[in-house]
Amino acid sequence: MKYLALLFFVFFFTLNLHPQENETSQAPQKENINAYVKDIIDESQYVRIPRKDFDQIIENEITSTLNDKLNTIIAFAVAIIGLLSTLSILQTNRSRNLLKEQLTTKIESELTITKSDLKQIFEDLIEKKYKEIDKNIDTKIELGLKVNRENLSKIESQFEKSKDQIDKTEEYLLNVEYDALNSKIISKSYSYDNTLKRTLKLLKDAKKRNNETLMTDVINLLTYAYYDNGKDNEITNLLTKYENKVPILSTSYGNAALIGFNNYHNFNSKTQRDNAIHYLDKSLELAQGYGFAQAVKLEIFMMDYLRTKDETIKNEAINNCTKVFDHLLQSESGDPAYLTITRLDGDSENQHFKKYVDKLNELFNDEIIELRKKAGTYKV
Repeated sequence: MKYLALLFFVFFFTLNLHPQENETSQAPQKENINAYVKDIIDESQYVRIPRKDFDQIIENEITSTLNDKLNTIIAFAVAIIGLLSTLSILQTNRSRNLLKEQLTTKIESELTITKSDLKQIFEDLIEKKYKEIDKNIDTKIELGLKVNRENLSKIESQFEKSKDQIDKTEEYLLNVEYDALNSKIISKSYSYDNTLKRTLKLLKDAKKRNNETLMTDVINLLTYAYYDNGKDNEITNLLTKYENKVPILSTSYGNAALIGFNNYHNFNSKTQRDNAIHYLDKSLELAQGYGFAQAVKLEIFMMDYLRTKDETIKNEAINNCTKVFDHLLQSESGDPAYLTITRLDGDSENQHFKKYVDKLNELFNDEIIELRKKAGTYKV
């Protein structure tokens, strides 16, 4: 029965879906009513069957009719659904394309605006970041420079301290080398070639360090070494090279004078005599109380006196000696007199120079006596 009720409901729904079809079929139905009634009255049109069978026949007829209607409805519904689906698909594609076009247009418009906005945003952001980075860099640079300056200052301070220590060490080593060479040369206990090589290197090192004091002392040592070994030209060249660059000691000029003195004695060279007098005068300019130079000058004048028969030259020699004695005797200090007498006494025992000292004592006996008295005031 539930199945029949469902069929009736569907059939009723179908009839409602097709009202026009029902309206058009009402007229024929009315025309057939009379015939239908006659058929019903006419018993010849009927066959008697049991009630149960009749109900079954009726139910089958209704079921068949409903099935036909239902199939028709289903087919119609499927067609409707298919049509709607097709229309829906078409409409969906069209709507989708239209929506796509609208969206594309809108997106492109928005993208244009967005690109411009983004460009400005990025430019502003980049500018801001650049300024921040630039500021940070400047800050870091300043901080770095400050730290580096502080570190550099510390390094320079340490370097200066180290440099001072190195300078002091080098100075010490140079002074040690000088003392060693000085001891050898003054005591005359040295090998000339090796000692000369070391002394020249020491002069080079002193010059490199611009140590004028040490250069002066080393030059003085070289004059002793050159004199001891008869290196006439070397000592002259040495003094010529450095006398306008660094101070030269009076003893250095004295050693150069001795070379001229010896050459004048040995070879009667007037040039060497003049060189000797030149270096003795320069020595006395530096040390006016340098009695050694005065004694050598007195002996040179005695060479002039003894080697000539020209009375004019003899008188000139005597006058030159007189000037030397006057200078020594007028000095308030006894040091020059002491040093002069010491040199003369030493040469009086030398067979090569004894005759010059003897002649000096003969011609200037009174002056020699006074000079010895003055030398007695010298305190060692």
